[in-house]
Amino acid sequence: MQKIQICAALALLQVASAILNTGLFPFVADISPISRELSTFCGAGFSVLAALAAYYRPSWLRERAISGVLLGLLAASLVLLCAGVQTSDPLLIALGSPFGGIGMVWFSILVGVSLANLKWEEALCLIPLAFVIAYGIQMVLSAWGALSPVVAATGYFAAIAAAYLLVIPNIDNLLRAIRAHESPIVLDATNPSSFLPFSSLVFITIFLFNAACGFEALLSGGALPPFEAWLSYLPVALLLIMALSRKDGLVTANNLKTASGLLMLAGLLALPMMLFPTGPLGFASHATAVLLRGGSDCFAVLTFFLVATIGARNPLGSLTTSASAMAASWVGIGCGAAAMGLLQAISQENPGALIFANGIITFAFVAYIFVALQHFSFDRAIAGVVPVKPIDALRNSTAAQTAEPQPHRASSGAQSLAESAEAAVPEEETSAFNRACAQVAEQFLLTARELDVLELLARGRTSPVIQERLVVSHNTVKSHVRHIYAKLGVHSQQELIDVIDRARNTSGK
Repeated sequence: MQKIQICAALALLQVASAILNTGLFPFVADISPISRELSTFCGAGFSVLAALAAYYRPSWLRERAISGVLLGLLAASLVLLCAGVQTSDPLLIALGSPFGGIGMVWFSILVGVSLANLKWEEALCLIPLAFVIAYGIQMVLSAWGALSPVVAATGYFAAIAAAYLLVIPNIDNLLRAIRAHESPIVLDATNPSSFLPFSSLVFITIFLFNAACGFEALLSGGALPPFEAWLSYLPVALLLIMALSRKDGLVTANNLKTASGLLMLAGLLALPMMLFPTGPLGFASHATAVLLRGGSDCFAVLTFFLVATIGARNPLGSLTTSASAMAASWVGIGCGAAAMGLLQAISQENPGALIFANGIITFAFVAYIFVALQHFSFDRAIAGVVPVKPIDALRNSTAAQTAEPQPHRASSGAQSLAESAEAAVPEEETSAFNRACAQVAEQFLLTARELDVLELLARGRTSPVIQERLVVSHNTVKSHVRHIYAKLGVHSQQELIDVIDRARNTSGK
């Protein structure tokens, strides 16, 4: 039942996006062309704020309160949009535009978190299946005919609300655990392999590939003729068939990246054909939109697959991963739409300039794939994510942590409690622990300061306590931890504790 709910929620998100782009935004763009971009960039800005909050202050993201407020604002904004379309009032449309994108971002983040409940094999099949289900619903809506603004707005809201109701039972406990635990910025210092940084090529690639999505959306106006729309569905449909075939190594994150990259590259190369809507090349006037949409949908599948697999490996980081991926996606869409708008303006005055600008964009896209991604592997990036173990588990893994309370904040109170706990440990136990740390430090050529950090890490200390104990900054702690882990060949605090435990056992304590 859980898997069905997650798949249905993801499908509803895709349907909502299609309804917004094909059923509502065309009316909006006729009256207030800037409002579509306003919605996109407000969504992008909110996604960035959500990603930062998820990393620095997840306790601020009170899901029930935020979801309730955004559902109310979304309903109000859709009423304003419909009223603006009915009265041809650009002011009402401008007032209603921002929350369409913001609502979509927030509920996409929640659906992304729910994907962490799926196993690798399940995510590989259920995510493309959700897209294919959404395609089927879109075909039915297309056969029904053009939607009125009121019907489109109602359908959009209903799809978003239904997606939320489907996923919330599956993520409520996980979100509570994320809020109650240390923030990712704290955990990241002592478990650097558990969280992808914002500068990761994973998020940079999501940004650049989604720029093509924004490129295509503005190019086609959100809608394609029925036959061309069906052609754009084929890549993900074929992907689902291959995933269901269960052939090992056929569908991987790297192969998905390659397939979507080739489709997008073909779409960029076909862009000059849009200059010839009639004549012998008229049949290919929609080629760019078809190829870019097919490629961007394939990459959307890859994005959700990355969110699912990385979230499954480290559930405590699932909110950060989902929010960061949505931020990269929406900022990319906004930038792509802005670039396409500029190219369309150029083409009206000078078609040759459009071809030249498109050549530069295409070259930059190819250069990124062949240079930046030459030695990068999405599959290795997924496999390299190490789960964060609860602080209690870290403490219990070594006898030196007997009866120590969990430090939630960098404060003198937390430090004094930790010191009191250490004082209660038998002296011979402490001596054995210190000898093991010194032995490891000598074996792996740690500096004196790195030995200080090593001892605190091996006791299960978090970054705030290490900062206060050694009177150093958060970035200094991260730097020392990276050096220690590199020298010891470990990737997490738990692995480091295991090294110290082995050293104690070897020396007979």
